[in-house]
Amino acid sequence: MGDMTVRDAQACADIAARPWYVAAYRGRDTINIQGFAKLRPGRRLTSLAWNGFRLFEEPVDMVNFGKAHSFMPWEVWKVKPLRVLGHEPKLRHEARQIRARQLEVVGCMPPGFEFGPNGWNVRRLVEQLARAQDKQRADRTLRSEYEIAMTFLEDQRGPGGWLHDARVSLAYDYLDSLASGPSNGPFGRWKHHGRKMPAHTLIDAAVAGLPIPAVITRHWGLDQNARSCTANG
Repeated sequence: MGDMTVRDAQACADIAARPWYVAAYRGRDTINIQGFAKLRPGRRLTSLAWNGFRLFEEPVDMVNFGKAHSFMPWEVWKVKPLRVLGHEPKLRHEARQIRARQLEVVGCMPPGFEFGPNGWNVRRLVEQLARAQDKQRADRTLRSEYEIAMTFLEDQRGPGGWLHDARVSLAYDYLDSLASGPSNGPFGRWKHHGRKMPAHTLIDAAVAGLPIPAVITRHWGLDQNARSCTANG
């Protein structure tokens, strides 16, 4: 019994030392749907579900749970579990989920946090890609420079591992969500240019923190210094 107690104490200490997150939209948790439970720093919440709140160690994993996929872009909130009920089974990777009866809200993370250390740039790029237009004129020299730059960018990419790939996939999901409206709307251009636009390569580079050559940003009319603009304003 003593060994079990020691192991339990070590597990609790390990959980307490790790950051845990939930996804929200306008301050309301989209993973653990609970009426009138708006998130704000310092607030303590008790789950009304028998199996408690589902909390995530890695924000990118939240996309397939609750209604997170339907409400993008996310607000990622850091929370502290107070009464841990147990671990969720591991999936194909090592990121962990836990269940907790109660939690304390710590605070809202910066925009784009779910996309990793370069998340702000990733989010801004995705929002610009949704509005992008092919601005390249029929100039062989410019076309050649563009193709050389794309080849250079692709050569810089290396194997990023499951977490990198998951962040790229999540960013691509966000791009699709922005373009899900009418094709003549502000984000509808992606429907027209999606097949020829190297969106995956550009997003992959942004997640990895690679600079995108100016000839490429000019080609698609991307303003790398523009402020973020979302469908929600």
